[in-house]
Amino acid sequence: MRHKQSMQKRLWLLAVLFFFLPLSAQAEETALNTHVTPLFPESQVDKSKGYYELLLAPGQKETLQLKVGNSSSEPINIQVTPHTAYTNTLGNVEYGKDAKEADPTLIHSLDELMTPSEVITLAGKETKTLEIPLQMPKDAFEGYLAGGLRITEIKDEEESETPEGEGVAIKNEFAHVVGVVICNTGDSVQPELELLDVFADQLNYRNVISATLQNFTPAFVNRLEVEAMVKRAGENDVLYKAEKEMMQMAPNSNFNFPI
Repeated sequence: MRHKQSMQKRLWLLAVLFFFLPLSAQAEETALNTHVTPLFPESQVDKSKGYYELLLAPGQKETLQLKVGNSSSEPINIQVTPHTAYTNTLGNVEYGKDAKEADPTLIHSLDELMTPSEVITLAGKETKTLEIPLQMPKDAFEGYLAGGLRITEIKDEEESETPEGEGVAIKNEFAHVVGVVICNTGDSVQPELELLDVFADQLNYRNVISATLQNFTPAFVNRLEVEAMVKRAGENDVLYKAEKEMMQMAPNSNFNFPI
């Protein structure tokens, strides 16, 4: 890379890895009118967990059920959408959004294996059980596929805010996210990382040097610690340094670690 060559700097990365199952499923719960309870099928590995962890055979069909209730006295509209987990720039796993670009090592995107719901209306204080079909890939795979179900309350914007003749626009408001992790065998896979690139970048209007770290295996990397130092080629003086710990990476994902 031109900028990297002009700086003539080297990046040293020390990653200390601890490998476990996902630490938790994430949830966004600010000013929500809904409450959500996952109803686990027989394929659930551990029913004490708050997210789906399913052991399914190749080609098997499963139905994920969610009990969704309206806490308010007014009717609300909700929708359930599936997403594939990825790693954000903070070193956290996102279960309820999609990456701008999937990692090239990701063979199956979990969101493509599940069917989103239609927009559903819940009357005041009403509770419904929603079903999300899941179709496993025909071919067996190692490790885990990870993602989540995003249960979103949507509201109609004021008609005056939309261009004339275009009707009512729909805007996402707040959401619950229930994690989904599926596997064929439950056998553990040893995670491995690779440094893909180092380049000049900007983050929140600040100049940074970004190091692209890739987890190219179908396994979670938990409690990830990174120590990064930038030196001029052939010199020992540290020009820039960054350290962070307790990060997590999704299976078959990458993120830009900022220095």
